[in-house]
Amino acid sequence: MSSWNEMKRLLPVLMGLALLLVSSTEGWSLPPCANTTAKSMQETQGWDNCFGNLYFETGRFKGDKYVGEFKDGRGHGQGTYIWVYEDKYVGEFRDGIAHGKGTLTLADGRVKAGIWENGRFLYAKKPTPTLVPTLK
Repeated sequence: MSSWNEMKRLLPVLMGLALLLVSSTEGWSLPPCANTTAKSMQETQGWDNCFGNLYFETGRFKGDKYVGEFKDGRGHGQGTYIWVYEDKYVGEFRDGIAHGKGTLTLADGRVKAGIWENGRFLYAKKPTPTLVPTLK
């Protein structure tokens, strides 16, 4: 068997291993926050440049969850916010608010993916250009 054929056979395995390695290191860029899990914003005070879990047990956000990066006690950087009614935002946060690239998936299946600013959806991400062959 030629080395090219062997390489073609191994390529899916190598791609799978690379994907596994990349996905398994998600969240490793920052150390875990103290106590790792909090039940209120008061418990996140002192969480700075770390990765943690916040589960709201009481108040107007009761049942909501945030998992991601923290800065100055607030969600900041990459994170996921899941509302008690199962809407989910995955993306960038700034000072505890969706800000930057992100995707909101509503419980009914509708999706808003794009750029967010101060918690408001601005516009959809531009599609990645693909090369289409031209027949002449």
